[in-house]
Amino acid sequence: MKSLSTPLEARFQEIQLLHQGAAVTTYAAQQAEAPQSVVIKMLDLKKIQAWKALELFEREVAVLQGLEHAAIPEYIDAFEAQYAGQDYYCLLQQRVPGQTLQQLIDAQTRFAET
Repeated sequence: MKSLSTPLEARFQEIQLLHQGAAVTTYAAQQAEAPQSVVIKMLDLKKIQAWKALELFEREVAVLQGLEHAAIPEYIDAFEAQYAGQDYYCLLQQRVPGQTLQQLIDAQTRFAET
């Protein structure tokens, strides 16, 4: 995984939290150099319970690099970076507009079997 010499805040604008997990946090952001909306998945090494979490993160990156399908957000990059003074491993993907599953459930959306 390559290292990003500049902090995440310099590369991305409008960084907003999407989901906070035990060791992985997901943000939505705008790339500063391109008008592309992206999702940044960040693994905090200080919060992982076992090195298996890092192995799984790296495997996810490798799998996404090899996939190209209209129903899967496009892989953009993977890198090490700093954010808010902490070091992270990051996965960058295209952000697809739409509602989250939680938003659809909250709106009591009914789905057809098809």
